[in-house]
Amino acid sequence: MNDLLFQSDRTRERVNLVSRTDFEQPLSPDQRRLLELLQRHYGAEHTVTLRELAQRLGTTPRGVKQLVSELRNTPYCIPVCASRSAEHGGYFLAQTHEERRHAAEVLIRQAQAMVRSASTLLDQQELVDSLTRMLSVVQEGVSR
Repeated sequence: MNDLLFQSDRTRERVNLVSRTDFEQPLSPDQRRLLELLQRHYGAEHTVTLRELAQRLGTTPRGVKQLVSELRNTPYCIPVCASRSAEHGGYFLAQTHEERRHAAEVLIRQAQAMVRSASTLLDQQELVDSLTRMLSVVQEGVSR
């Protein structure tokens, strides 16, 4: 089944993302291949490991992480999540709002750690200015 249910506050629809060609910003062939693999892994209990994705895509773990980041940042609200659980560690497509929320919390904690690191390199005003610019970009994305 190639249908992917993706949703946000703005949209809720079932679409066949892999075969669609009418995107404003088409997915790259590698992004499509990753999405095809992930569509078999809905929910936190049905993950696929980074190693398996790298093998199936013929790339490195770093290459998979880059593709995951690219898919997350498309305008299509593709809910790619990661789990570090010992039992179910790997990537999956979120099936519930709770899975999306948990994945977002992990990403936010990572961003906070990066900001703490940046604060050692910039004075307070430079950091505030940079974060303000970053937040305006986020707000622009939300209003799309």
